[in-house]
Amino acid sequence: MLWETRRRWLPAICALGLLAAGCDLLNRTTGDEEREPHFVRGLNWQIQGQTEKAIESFTHSLQSNPNSAAAHLALGDLHYKQTKNFIVAAHHYTEYLRLKSARQPGFRDQGVEDLFKNCELQIAAKYADSVGRREQQTTVDSLRVRVAVLEDENRTLRKMAGIEALRVTATNPPPFFPPQTNAPPAANRPGPVAETVRRSANPVTAAPTARTHKVAANETPSGIARRYGISTKALLAANPGLKPNQMRVGQVINLPAQ
Repeated sequence: MLWETRRRWLPAICALGLLAAGCDLLNRTTGDEEREPHFVRGLNWQIQGQTEKAIESFTHSLQSNPNSAAAHLALGDLHYKQTKNFIVAAHHYTEYLRLKSARQPGFRDQGVEDLFKNCELQIAAKYADSVGRREQQTTVDSLRVRVAVLEDENRTLRKMAGIEALRVTATNPPPFFPPQTNAPPAANRPGPVAETVRRSANPVTAAPTARTHKVAANETPSGIARRYGISTKALLAANPGLKPNQMRVGQVINLPAQ
């Protein structure tokens, strides 16, 4: 009979024990959290400068007690000061403040709150810088494309200018003058000896022939003079009143006789 009574009350006693253990786990003090074996091991690694091992030990401490505010605070400090992982640090600082506020209404830790705000600033600066670099790269790429287009247009314009210069030159070829012959008809032509004597006594002087030139695009007096093998001074003398800077395309100018 006694055994039956104990067996009837055993589940209730176990449930009460588990409930008490759960409440104790939730309401552990900071001193209890800091005496947890993994937490103590993490502190030792931290003192020795073994950051990775310290983070691993504090993480195991959280696995043993997910409500360990001390472990969250230790991990937040390690990630903030050592690994510079401000996102993870901000998470642990948030959990630390949440757990402490749940246990102590009105709890404030200004130092941790300031660290959390600094984490936010670091995260914002990081992503703002990343966005700025992407925008700057986009601008540079756009400018490169524009430069390539302008270079292609420049090549096309230079090619067209060369073709136009050739076309203008072709429309203004140097004048061709057939050789002057004053020989008499074959029936009245004297013999070789008589012809030689006559030419020596009466040399024939050909009358100068007037020549002109039609001004093409971008031509100057010096360029026209070089083209016909004359001096610029002689060209200007043959064209009184000619203004070199006001020559028009299609204007006809005189060439001095040679």
